Amino acid sequence: MSQYPEFAFVILHYMAKQETIDCVASILEKTKAEPMKVSIVIVDNASANGTGRELQQLYQGAENIYVILNPENLGFARGNNVGFEFAKKTLNSDFICLINNDTLLMQDDFLSRICADYQQHHFAVLGPQILSKDQKVISLMEPIAPRAVYIVHRWLIQCQLVLCRFIPGFFDAVDAVKNCVGKLRKPKKQAPTAGESKLQPQKDIMLRGCFWIFSPDYVERFDGLDDRTFLYREEQLLFIRLKKNGLHTYYDPELKIIHLEDAATNAVAKTEFKKRVFTLQNEVKSMKILIDALKDYQGGKK
Repeated sequence: MSQYPEFAFVILHYMAKQETIDCVASILEKTKAEPMKVSIVIVDNASANGTGRELQQLYQGAENIYVILNPENLGFARGNNVGFEFAKKTLNSDFICLINNDTLLMQDDFLSRICADYQQHHFAVLGPQILSKDQKVISLMEPIAPRAVYIVHRWLIQCQLVLCRFIPGFFDAVDAVKNCVGKLRKPKKQAPTAGESKLQPQKDIMLRGCFWIFSPDYVERFDGLDDRTFLYREEQLLFIRLKKNGLHTYYDPELKIIHLEDAATNAVAKTEFKKRVFTLQNEVKSMKILIDALKDYQGGKK
C-alpha cells in the first residue's frame, strides 16, 4: 500500500434518488481536502422508477464517480458485492466503504482518521459512531445470541406472517401489546447527542451495516459480503465470518456519520402493511441462513 491509500465508497441505490445525491455530495465535500484518491461507486439495484439511469446521466463525465446498473434487484449483500468487486478488481482500491445511500459524512479528516485507526489497531472492518438526523447516538449492536434464540425468533416471525393474513388489524394489535409491555418496563434513558456521547472505542464487536469500512486485511481475502441473504442479518453473518478467520472489528466513536434510516425499505413498500410483510418475509429467510451459519461456526469450535 502506497503512502496515500486509495478509497472507494460503494453506495447501494434503490429508488431514493435525492438521498443518493446527498450522500455523494457529502463524500465529495468531506474528502476534498485530503490527499487520498477517492472513488465513488453507485450500484443501482434495478430501481423501478428509473432513478438509476438518471444518476448515470447526472454523473456522466464526473471524475472518479461510477454508476453500475444491475439488471435485477440483487438485495443488500449481492448488490453491494457488485460494487465491492468493481472497487477491488477494477479500481484497485485499498479501503472499500460499503455505505447506505441515506448516510452522510461529518468530518473533513474522515479518511485520515481511518488510516490512523488502521495503523494502530489493524482492523479488518471499522465502524463509526452513527447519529440520527437529530444528532442522537444510535446504540451499538447487541452481541450474537445463542442459536436457540434465533430459532425461537424465526418461529415467532413465521407465526406473525400466517396470522397477519387472516386477522384484520393484526399488526395494530401487536403494536398495542408492545406498547403496553413497554409502559411496564423502566423508561429508557434518552439517547445522548453527539456532544454528550461518552462512548469508548471497542474491538471485536458487531458493527451496524449502514456504514462498514473494509481495510486491506479484508479486501485482500474476500470479494464482499456473504451473498446468501437478500436483506437482514448481514451484520451477524459478517461478524461470524470475521471470527472464523481470525479478523478483527474496531469501533471508533470519534469517527461520526449521520444515518437518516429506511430510505430503501420505504421505497420498496409504500404501505405500512406491505412494509411489515416484506420485512418479516426476509427476516424468516435470513434467520434460517444465520442459524445454519451459527451451527457451522459453533460446530467447528473446539
